Amino acid sequence: MRISSFVDRGRAVHKFLIAFLVYIIGGFPTLIYALPQGGTISSGAGKIDTSGSSLTVTQTTKKIIINWESFSIGNNESVIFLQPDSSSSALNNVLGNSRTVVKGNLAANGQIVLSNPNGIFISPTANINVASLIASTLKISEQDFLDGIYKFSQDPNKPLASILNEGGFAHQILPR
Repeated sequence: MRISSFVDRGRAVHKFLIAFLVYIIGGFPTLIYALPQGGTISSGAGKIDTSGSSLTVTQTTKKIIINWESFSIGNNESVIFLQPDSSSSALNNVLGNSRTVVKGNLAANGQIVLSNPNGIFISPTANINVASLIASTLKISEQDFLDGIYKFSQDPNKPLASILNEGGFAHQILPR
């Protein structure tokens, strides 16, 4: 075999690797920021429906606990919680290994509790419209949540993670 065919084969492999890396670097972030995945209701009642770029949780009890494999909201995506009333609450535990990234819309007429030990990032493009939001990298036991005891603790099996909020939250100051 001639040296030029080795060089040509090396160039072809090199071009393939560059194209593959561009695909991974360019395509991977869109996979990370997809709608929440793997939602399982562990307490309470409701249903989880996905349609296109929207995920809707219809909660039929005052409290619901949902364990997710991942919980992120990409640009032009929406996650909507339809809850019985403004005093209803939904605990969203992220059990997978990815951090939560909110770039799109999160809406709820009640309280949303988001617990992700891998970290939470709220981007400047996020639109959060909820009655109340608790975001934490600490965990809360399901029983404490159901009992209304908001005691969070560090999971000893996970390293410390951070919450970065670059989004703006609209809030209203009510008169006394």
